[in-house]
Amino acid sequence: MGRAALVGSLLGSSLVVYACVGDEPERVVPSVDGGTDTGPSSSEDDAGEKVDGGNGNGDACDGGSTCEGVCVDTSSDPENCGRCAHDCGKGTCESGVCKPALIADVGDGGAAITSLTTDQTDDNPQGLAQRVFWSATGTGGGVFQDNVVGGNKVTLSTAPPTSRSNVVVSQSNVFWFSQNFGGAPQPVLKGQVNIAASQASVGTMNASFIQSILYDATTKNVVGSYAVNATQHGIFKCGPGGGVTCTSAITYSGQPGGNVATDGTGVYFCDPDNGLILRTALTGGSSSSYVTNQATPNLLRVDGTNLYWSNSGTKTIQRGGLGGGTPKQLASAASAADGLAADAVNVYWTETATGKLSYAPITGAGPTTAYVTLGASTVPMRLVRDTGFLYFSHGTAIYRVALP
Repeated sequence: MGRAALVGSLLGSSLVVYACVGDEPERVVPSVDGGTDTGPSSSEDDAGEKVDGGNGNGDACDGGSTCEGVCVDTSSDPENCGRCAHDCGKGTCESGVCKPALIADVGDGGAAITSLTTDQTDDNPQGLAQRVFWSATGTGGGVFQDNVVGGNKVTLSTAPPTSRSNVVVSQSNVFWFSQNFGGAPQPVLKGQVNIAASQASVGTMNASFIQSILYDATTKNVVGSYAVNATQHGIFKCGPGGGVTCTSAITYSGQPGGNVATDGTGVYFCDPDNGLILRTALTGGSSSSYVTNQATPNLLRVDGTNLYWSNSGTKTIQRGGLGGGTPKQLASAASAADGLAADAVNVYWTETATGKLSYAPITGAGPTTAYVTLGASTVPMRLVRDTGFLYFSHGTAIYRVALP
């Protein structure tokens, strides 16, 4: 397969600001040189009134906006797209909305992307990513990294993982598993960031299969969900040193599904068949139900305050506080979500069946906006974010687009 064709366009010609309870979170906007700006969406005087456009010399800015004393056209300027200091990175700006930029295309010989991440944590990232990492199956598959703007791909492993896999990153290592469908043991592997062909063993898990993993920076462990047998499942952890047998933290009766997420002290995981999201301490012990009566929950994400998930049975996006409580529905999707991310402003998701990346306010009080529209894909569209951009896959290609 060749490069995934961008057959759609960003929808809408302007951005809408939604009122939130309390102060609106300040969007940290990346600059071209990799720094950040936190400028307001429009110029305001001390009384909060928008200042008429000018060029900094007292002259009118005819038909444009003044950003840092320079007259710009925010409908097409990729460094000030839709508002001052809203930088599209390598993407273009059309009608005041950033377009996605291609990072990498792995489509030689039919490889399909099975996992995507960056060197920022998938849960509550704290800065701008420098690198993107992914796994791909098929001929030409393996585990790879590249710069967030592309052009410097490193092949960490040429052994293509199976369709069930995911890649997670610490500062110096990349971790993944390659499902052994023949039964236990299940291998957990790692490679070194920036080092080609650096695959090595982390350890093995005595399990019929591994469902998902994450890297916990606090304990420096790889943590994941696994199946013991047809009815017993659990959470395991592996030390990062390698050459060890991974240990079970807890076991429970149920069916693992989706991914695992962490808030820094606990691990959240799904039992989709029974409509449960559960939580256990990173150090192990017993598990407890975080929320019940969900419709096939999966795709867990944490933003530091809330837990987000998709209910694929009802095609909805949900939010709950990390301390528990009644879930709040944020949006309804046209089809079940296949990727999920969230920040202090919006929740974002991908729909493989429609080829869309959409977002809605985390307050649940605003409409759904289709941000990027691509052709329908047969491969799930993965999605992660850093503090300035969304990263997503479509077929054999990986894209980056600025946060709205």
